[in-house]
Formats: sequence, structure tokens, C-alpha cells
Amino acid sequence: MTTFNTTTLTISEEGLFPRRELKTNGKTVQTPAKALPVTKATGDDEFADSAQGIAEVYQTVDAGKLRDMRKRDNPSWINTLASKVKKAGENDLVFVHLAFKETRAIEALEAEQLMSVIDTFSDVLTLPLQPRLVKQMLKDEAEQDLDAPFQEYLASIERILMECEERFSEKPVMGTLPPTGWSRTGKLLRQYHDFGVEAFCLNFNGRKVTAARQVSMLGRIAEHIGARRLQEDVVLYGINIDATGPKGALGFRPAMNFAPSGVGFDIIGENHIGLQVDPSEMEGGEEAPQMDEDFVRLFDREAIAFAEVPIDEVHSVWPAESGLDADELQGVSSGIRGRRRKLFNAEQLSLALHDLRDELDAGSDIMAYLRSRPGVTPEMFDAFEQVRGRFDHGQGPNVAEE
Repeated sequence: MTTFNTTTLTISEEGLFPRRELKTNGKTVQTPAKALPVTKATGDDEFADSAQGIAEVYQTVDAGKLRDMRKRDNPSWINTLASKVKKAGENDLVFVHLAFKETRAIEALEAEQLMSVIDTFSDVLTLPLQPRLVKQMLKDEAEQDLDAPFQEYLASIERILMECEERFSEKPVMGTLPPTGWSRTGKLLRQYHDFGVEAFCLNFNGRKVTAARQVSMLGRIAEHIGARRLQEDVVLYGINIDATGPKGALGFRPAMNFAPSGVGFDIIGENHIGLQVDPSEMEGGEEAPQMDEDFVRLFDREAIAFAEVPIDEVHSVWPAESGLDADELQGVSSGIRGRRRKLFNAEQLSLALHDLRDELDAGSDIMAYLRSRPGVTPEMFDAFEQVRGRFDHGQGPNVAEE
């Protein structure tokens, strides 16, 4: 199976902050990095140059759309997807994520169709997400390996990987991992390993990376990577991550979607699903923070946090290095304002990750650097430490792979 041409420049001594250069399809990107939601942009939008490099495109698809694809050459959903991809920059590394909405396994013909679409529009063969099947799978709290939804999921992965191996061998393959327990995740990783897959998209399904269950799972994945000595090769991509935490003493809300950079992730994607988890699955059991319509929540690059800014004061805090226009947030509907806010926040998080790359390149004390940022919380530092500890344990002698 084709993989990224990966150069690991360094991995931090504390936490698990990888610094890499990824090459594929004639394109090169530096990580850690933010995948930009280019589909929310208009023709006049320009991100800051330093923020660009990776574009994320997301679209749902179901069995009906695939049947429609077999009946006509250019069904409307394919044209819509093509329009989305055209918004990416010429040199952007494009990741297309298709979310298959059926509650069953992907059939062989569907696997061929889905991967054909992804091969056409994406620089990376990202395996389809299966949110409704995963939702059924997660209902089984006992996490028995033989439960029917998980077997359906395994069957989907097997069929798609076989398609990639037989028909689509020119691009790197990126497997998907749902937010489930280790018994299932370990089985999936071994299945991917058998096909030579070294890149993975972890779907957090609206959860915080720092939640106890997620930290435990990420620790096991880090231990798996350490035990197999894969840290120079594995590429991790996070999607559907809950972005914000509760407001702190200084009035900021921590940027929880920055946290993946310290637990081994190379690319941070967007959250496409909104709040769809029980409060018990969220850190502290809290509800998603709400915001007055007279305010807009903007990412502060220096603080690595979100600040709630009055609409009429947006210009006063708008960074000069942004390629976007502050005027676009004013005098518009809440829906348009929400899309503009997402563009700005993604750009600024991308720039914050660019700053982090500079610190890694300089050999700085990363933990000291982050402690000066009010948006990096004790929960994040705990997660960094726990995952690093599991990685180090995996690298030690006499560690048996489960």
C-alpha cells in the first residue's frame, strides 16, 4: 500500500509533538498543521499565506446517491463535490472525507464507487467515515469483539482496503478509527497493519481530546506506535474534535482543538457534526458553552484560546496578518457570520501551529512555551504527559503487543 513520503524532523522530549514534512502527489506540507475548511470560503477570500497548505472537504453520501451515480455520468452530488474541491489552492494538499450514512457495511460495489470518487478529488485516499454504523457500534458499552455492528464495520474496512490495493495504488491510504475502546481499536490497527496502512484519521465524534476516555485510547495508540517503532512513519489526522472548553479566570475559553498537536497528531481537521454526544461524554459533563448574538467567538493566536468579542469591536482585535476581512462578520445573518467565524478561527489556529513548528525547529522548551499561553490548560498538560508516558512505555524492552 502506498504511504506518505514522511520525514520526521523531530519529536519533542516532553509531550508528543511530532514535527514532520509530508510529501505526496507532488505536494509538500509541514506539520503540525491545520486543515482549512475551504468549502466555507467565497471566491474573494484569501487565507494568510503561512496558514495555507492543507484543505479539507467533507460531504455526506448514502446508498441512493451511489445508485444515482451508476445511472448518470454527472449526478448533482458529484458536481457539488467538484465545486467544493475547486476552492482549494493549487498547491494545497486536499483531503476529501466522505461520510457514508447507511447503518450497514459498505458493499463491494459501493466501496469501488466511493474510492473512485475519493481518488478523483483527493490527494489522499481517505477511507469513508461511517457515522451511523459507528453510532450503533458505540451503543454496545461492553465492547464485545463479536457484536454485529463492529463486524459490519470491519467488513467495510476490509472491502475498501482490498479496493485500494487492487485499483488505487498511486496515492497514500488513510484509515479511519472511530472513538471506541481498545479491544476494537487494536483489532482495527492490526487490520490496517496487514495492508501496510500507516496514516489514520481519528474521528472524535464531537468529543474533547482531553476527556478521560479519549486520553486513555490515545495512550494505547501511542503505546502501539512505540512498541512497533512506527513513530517515524505514522501520520495522525484528527476530525470532529470539540473545539472549546469552559471560560477561564482571564475570560478566555481554551482551544481544545489545539490539544491534538501534543498527543501525536500531525493534522487537525474541522468539526462537522456539532454537539451530538451526551453531556457525560464531555469533559466535566458540561453543556456546550453558549454565546450572546452580540458577540463573536474568535481564536486568539497568542493566547491559544477563544475570546468572546463584541461585534462592534471586531476591528480592534483583528490581527494584521489575517488574510480575511473583519467587515465580513458585521451586518450579516447569524449563519453567514458563523461560516466567516469558522474561516477566521481555522486560519488563526493554523498560524498558531506554524508558531509551534518554529519552536520545535528551534529546539525550544515546548512545555515552557505553552505554559505562557492561557488557553493551554492543566487538562491539556495532563493529556500530553499521560500519552507520552504510554508511548515511552511502548518503546521499552519486553513490551508485548496486544
